[in-house]
Amino acid sequence: MLSIGEHAETLYARAAQLAYARELDLGRPSMMLRPKVFMDVDQWCALYGDNLQDGVAGFGSSPERAYYDFDRNWLWSTAEKDACDAEKAGIVKK
Repeated sequence: MLSIGEHAETLYARAAQLAYARELDLGRPSMMLRPKVFMDVDQWCALYGDNLQDGVAGFGSSPERAYYDFDRNWLWSTAEKDACDAEKAGIVKK
């Protein structure tokens, strides 16, 4: 059985873990950019931008899954843009 001090230490450690996880969560593109979330036929859509052609979107069976797909797509689109910019600047060649 844990003493009161050990129990408090365990709770403090768990609170620190949760605070760190929350901080990481707030750094996700979907949390910073707050895309619009809505039902699109039979799945949820998280859309940043005016439309699917010009914006970045994520889809899923729940809003949270749409947010995670949005995060993946946002990071992929920015990685592609960075690679294209680097090529244009002559830093890397195709």
